[in-house]
Amino acid sequence: MPFNTIKVGERIIGLDAFFWPSLRQRHAVVLLAIPSTQLSNNPGHSVLPVRVSVYEQLEDLRSIASMEPQIPGRGRLFGLRLLSLIVPGRFLHDAAAERFVRYADQRMARDIARHLSRGEPMDMVLWLDVVFGKGRVDCSSELADRNYNFLARVDSGFSSELRLLCRSM
Repeated sequence: MPFNTIKVGERIIGLDAFFWPSLRQRHAVVLLAIPSTQLSNNPGHSVLPVRVSVYEQLEDLRSIASMEPQIPGRGRLFGLRLLSLIVPGRFLHDAAAERFVRYADQRMARDIARHLSRGEPMDMVLWLDVVFGKGRVDCSSELADRNYNFLARVDSGFSSELRLLCRSM
């Protein structure tokens, strides 16, 4: 798996250059950032193409860094009260909780993107050893393994690209 690299302070960070353009939840691209210590100079047994430049990735990060997540406001709360007359409360509560979780995720992603967007692009591609199968990703990096399998569950663009990749291998 190819990773474009940036230097943030004294650290070198890899940004996944294959799955990056596939994510539908754009703020989730911050989960595709991996410390270079978990990456390799050797592409390993299967080489996937670089599908996005480091400059496009930095532009995406700047965009996420400037976003203002919207918390459900009073107008929505009034709508929720009206809806509660029709929809059972436990379903309504789940929907409201999901909106607040999404808000928190977007705020966290914005803060991470603010840090990463200060990075300086490097002309270096690093690699992550990955095995794909049965809608699952097994990575040589524990952080990448956890993040990629999370994205496979929650992001339809990522999971769709993963299914296509698994079929082709």
